[in-house]
Amino acid sequence: MAASRTTMQTLVDRIRNLTNVGASDYTVGATTYWDDDHLQTVLDRHQTFVIDHTLTWAPELRDGGTVNYLTAVSGYRNWEKTDGGTARFVIRQTVGTIESSTNYTPDYENGRVTWSSTQGGTVTFMIVGYSYDIYAAAIDVLEQRLAYVDYWYDFEADNQTFTRSQVIANLNNLIAQYRLRVGDNVKTAKAGNLKLSQMVRVDI
Repeated sequence: MAASRTTMQTLVDRIRNLTNVGASDYTVGATTYWDDDHLQTVLDRHQTFVIDHTLTWAPELRDGGTVNYLTAVSGYRNWEKTDGGTARFVIRQTVGTIESSTNYTPDYENGRVTWSSTQGGTVTFMIVGYSYDIYAAAIDVLEQRLAYVDYWYDFEADNQTFTRSQVIANLNNLIAQYRLRVGDNVKTAKAGNLKLSQMVRVDI
């Protein structure tokens, strides 16, 4: 199995689960589908390169009235993970200083970043990275599977009935379901502007 980028493995696994494809489902010409690299190639067609996207603080009101600024959220989901450098997922301050990845813990799937200590709420952080539309990518994979099985037909043999066309119907149903979630990586796409409560109580 051809390997994907290590920063993409979680997203590749999610696409594999959404489409239920194996590493050697079928062969077209000299190519056998779907190894990790094939799925990554499809994902890369549905990436959004996000530049200097400002994070929004979700302040936490602690017992005694103390306000902590530990968690910030972005308007995007399904980020490619950091490679430990400055190429795939980077958080930096507005002044351009790159934040050390040892200072925070990212939730790549949901687009949240949590710092190990309060940031006072006065520092503005921005993300540079890649967000992926996993449902659009899953549809691409399913449509390619659909093209492969499009000539399948039902038949009877040895007193048995083989309804292979049911595979086509199932694929079309799944594609229709996923079309409803295309663009889900952008939180504001279908739900209006991102809204946060002013404070989050964590002591109750």
